[in-house]
Amino acid sequence: MIDTKSSEPIEKRTERRVVTSLKATPVESISAASLKLAMNGWCLLEGISQNEVPSALSQFGKIIPQFSGELVYDVKARPEFSGYQYSKSANTIHPHTEAPVYEVPPKYLALYCVRQARCGGGHTLLADGYEFINNLPHELLYKAMTLPLAFGGFEDPSKARSLTFSHTAVLTTLPGSAPILRFSHNVFRYDNLHPKTDEPERADFNSDPFFRSMIERGLAYFYSDCLKILAPERSLLIFDNHRMLHARLRYEDTERHLQRYWLS
Repeated sequence: MIDTKSSEPIEKRTERRVVTSLKATPVESISAASLKLAMNGWCLLEGISQNEVPSALSQFGKIIPQFSGELVYDVKARPEFSGYQYSKSANTIHPHTEAPVYEVPPKYLALYCVRQARCGGGHTLLADGYEFINNLPHELLYKAMTLPLAFGGFEDPSKARSLTFSHTAVLTTLPGSAPILRFSHNVFRYDNLHPKTDEPERADFNSDPFFRSMIERGLAYFYSDCLKILAPERSLLIFDNHRMLHARLRYEDTERHLQRYWLS
């Protein structure tokens, strides 16, 4: 088991597989990136201005509204969220898929780097969730496909504005489409999408073998197999949110600024 409260820094567990960048111009790389996205579940495009982002993303899908209706979400640390495991804090965020509360989560998630952290932290971590699921024991896989779970939380963790709860299995399949993976370290461990950094574990965490098994196996797989990506400025990191697990390392440079897009 990999303990998220371990004394060993997560950064030390992810040193072996570091991706810095893929050199290519946007025009030359769109077709190659599309192929890489389909094959590996992620791609990285460089040399893109903020004005070019919507056009580049239109090659992969339609930009859709996020939790509060915005098409572009600023991922930038703010002081009021410093005590939360949340996108607008500088804290570590553990493995998850985006928007598991939605009936159909966004197919792709894109992160545009306006300004990268210059402190040695803030990496995005990616691992193939399908590979994780395919290697589960049969009994656990069956539960992942059939056991309804409540994925819910708060849109803004500092305010009591609840998101719609989604009662669905970890792995679902819509007719004519690839499986949709829903995974959330925070929901499984804390029953909260955006818990405080000192949040107590959910009451049934220690008594429910499904939650414990998914966390233990999920973290062990993720932190041993994940790619560690520090996307350069003016780049787009795009990944398949129905397939890939993602996380983020803690950082100190609060000028770090990414912009998040959801694609159908």
